[in-house]
Amino acid sequence: GAVMSDEFRTDFSGEDEANAAIRAAVRYLLQGTGGSDRGDVIQQIVAIVSDVARGLPPGGSGLDEGMPGG
Repeated sequence: GAVMSDEFRTDFSGEDEANAAIRAAVRYLLQGTGGSDRGDVIQQIVAIVSDVARGLPPGGSGLDEGMPGG
């Protein structure tokens, strides 16, 4: 499977590259999950995106606990 780095990358060459990175990260987080686990991961991803949209620092909500790579 894909290997995601724990490094936070901010040097995207454009919106398309950033969107591709987000898609890859979501696929990585959802790999091997199913049923209610998948729904839980999706809810956590939505919460993380909401935090980012509000300008909260990464990891501030603690929602990445228990997630692959978290």
